[in-house]
Amino acid sequence: MFLPALANTFASMKSVVFCICVTALVACQNSIRKSETLPSQSLLDSVLPYIAKKADTVAFDKRFEAVNKPYYDQQKIEKSYAFTHYAKSNDGYEYIMVKRMEPSLKHNKFSAVCMRFKRLPNGGIQAESFEELFWTWKMLPEQLAEKSDVLFDLAINHKPLSDYEPEKAQDEWIEFPGNGVVYDIKTHTWGPKSAQ
Repeated sequence: MFLPALANTFASMKSVVFCICVTALVACQNSIRKSETLPSQSLLDSVLPYIAKKADTVAFDKRFEAVNKPYYDQQKIEKSYAFTHYAKSNDGYEYIMVKRMEPSLKHNKFSAVCMRFKRLPNGGIQAESFEELFWTWKMLPEQLAEKSDVLFDLAINHKPLSDYEPEKAQDEWIEFPGNGVVYDIKTHTWGPKSAQ
């Protein structure tokens, strides 16, 4: 009588262990690998036409043409663009966060943009997948570093950012999305939600 009960307990334990293993396997398939190594400058050159200040001399639909590279090279220096975070997910998306200097009296404030995209076979960025996830407000480097860690972890884990948007956090964390401004992945621009 004791042996059949032990056999049933063992069978139940095997089922539980099997379910745990399957759950862990599924979780690993969707995992994100955060990297301590930041991407190369060539990737920064690829994303600048998406995120840099738009120039009157560069037509929006021509911003990716090689003739405009000197403008983006100048922007990279003047605004001190630099990577702060990088991660890659198993679904093919890469996540990056880039900071840039913003106008301030002491020239010591930065904002950051978090974005994601997939790669083309040649290593370039697949334009259809490129998406800006959020921009921060400008702040001192120490504040930006601390807040960027929190926001980047939320973004790569697909957690809501609503508590950090301007409606709840004023001008302390995220500048947009918020206050009706959203990102249009088709045009790669931020604008009013009603216009999307």
